[in-house]
Amino acid sequence: VDTAGWVREWGGRELKLAEALVLQPDYLIFVGSEEELSQVYKPLSALFPSLRIDSPRVIRQRSREDRREYRRYLYKRWLANSVEQAAPRDKLRLLYTLLSNGIPLSAEEVRKAESLTGARIRFAERVEDGLIVYAEDLPQRGVELMKALFSVGEVRVVTGAELLYSVVAISSREKLLEGIGVITSFDVGKRELRVLTPAQLRENSVLMLGSYKLNPVTMEEILIEKSQIF
Repeated sequence: VDTAGWVREWGGRELKLAEALVLQPDYLIFVGSEEELSQVYKPLSALFPSLRIDSPRVIRQRSREDRREYRRYLYKRWLANSVEQAAPRDKLRLLYTLLSNGIPLSAEEVRKAESLTGARIRFAERVEDGLIVYAEDLPQRGVELMKALFSVGEVRVVTGAELLYSVVAISSREKLLEGIGVITSFDVGKRELRVLTPAQLRENSVLMLGSYKLNPVTMEEILIEKSQIF
């Protein structure tokens, strides 16, 4: 298994540890300098037979621009022959986000909240000790009123646009990874996502939400900051 070269920062070290624990390899081979790899080499070499070698001198280090262009090339290849497909939320699941994974408020509860706050609420769901509310005109006073009405510690207001152009991996029971896609629209009222992807969306498909957005025309990545919702 040729893993990614991300070994720096907390995330890189956590990723390498997780990969090793899942794969349970017979041997680990670390390629790079001792200084670069010490944070992952020392703990993992205690768990698995390990060998570290220096990087071959003939390998040219890619610049940040080179890496960006290579990712654009890969996106173009992975998204070739894509078509936009509807993904109804009552049949599909999202991973790595709280959105659409809660317990929907009843129509009566939504009407009561609208009457109390004066806002138009398109959808709302209970998540952990809080609510996610899809609305475009809910002021802070309305947020506080909903906290009191539903006895929750937090109300998070979203519009649904937060999902647009997010990169997703598409998984299923038959195959761990069917392909990748880009969310192109989200109809809150119909609870329907539309995804541009070459993979076939099925009733048991799972969309794994990534940390990047992607312009489906230019294939340019946009890094987004993870929130408590995503």
